Amino acid sequence: MRYELICGDCFEKMREIPNHKVLKKIIEIASNENSIVLDCFGGVNSTGEAALQLNRRYIGIEINPVYYQASVNRLKKYGERVE
Repeated sequence: MRYELICGDCFEKMREIPNHKVLKKIIEIASNENSIVLDCFGGVNSTGEAALQLNRRYIGIEINPVYYQASVNRLKKYGERVE
């Protein structure tokens, strides 16, 4: 696996960290408050939830209606306009 060649054993360590914490750290490092975070493959919008928790604006795109509805339900608790 190419990732392991670059990073040694960090691949195994990453499996132990919940996805949400990793996304939150990446967003925190790579953007400023009120920046826009774009996720073109939204899924259930873990990225969107992390972005909103860190006071970022969020645009998520999801083509699958099942995942779209799950993401709408997930993000509504943040009081944002969800369409």
